[in-house]
Amino acid sequence: MIPEQHVAMAPASIPKLSIGMVAFDDFNGVYFTIQSLKMYHAEVLSNSEIIVIDNNPESNEGRETGSFCKTDKKINYIKSDNSRGAFAKEDVFLHAKSDNVLVCDCHVLFAPNAIASLVSFFESGEDGGNLIQGPLLSDDMKIIATHLKPTWGSGMFGQWAYDKRVESEKSFEIPAQGMGVFACKKNAWVGFNKKMKKFGGEEYFTHEKFRQAGKKAICLSKFSWLHRFRRPNGAPYKPTRENKFKNHIRAMLETDMPVFEAIEHYKSIGTDELTLNKWLNAVIQENAQLH
Repeated sequence: MIPEQHVAMAPASIPKLSIGMVAFDDFNGVYFTIQSLKMYHAEVLSNSEIIVIDNNPESNEGRETGSFCKTDKKINYIKSDNSRGAFAKEDVFLHAKSDNVLVCDCHVLFAPNAIASLVSFFESGEDGGNLIQGPLLSDDMKIIATHLKPTWGSGMFGQWAYDKRVESEKSFEIPAQGMGVFACKKNAWVGFNKKMKKFGGEEYFTHEKFRQAGKKAICLSKFSWLHRFRRPNGAPYKPTRENKFKNHIRAMLETDMPVFEAIEHYKSIGTDELTLNKWLNAVIQENAQLH
């Protein structure tokens, strides 16, 4: 009788980087973001995984997105229900196989060597468990913003600003940056407020949660990215002033930041005080129920 042979199985390869995005009726965005990663960042993609969370998988755009994602075994396509809108981004951390996680909007293109610089930053340990972001490029490929300054505009907290250190330093601390692109260690992610949904309120408050956890927000100078802001037909989802205001209040209460700034700003853009008080009280009651 021939003895049974036991063949040792090689452990599954763990990717160096998990790249994740959330989509809602944006096949073109997903397609060109992923194809540009393959075409211009092949040296990183060879040992990375891609995660696509689709918030509207049964629409025409969603079905086409799912069909495209199935053409590549490295793409993990996940159907979602849009209950949290943009905040489903943090689900990327749940599904990531790598310790190093990059989250981006599904309509972002990265500059040459941008992702390689991020992987190198992680592998060297220089990330320090901090929130890593990079400079935003304008349509003419020039750096338009390295960070957000702590001022209000158009119903949002944080306005684009430029720091000259990007021209000479590898990385530097920033107060915040747009959340179209961000990265950190999987175990360093601080999480969004679970009541936040749809759109608005990510910026600054996520960065403040990192600071309250003893970490920093960092601009990695070579980690630059281009965001498609233009949409001739408009966004398929409709952000509302009410939802943005409530998300800001939720985040401010969680981080112990004064809510009067949000109230005054929303007054300045034409929201009446009675409406603001109604929205504010709804969040306060919601917050009390959580505790």
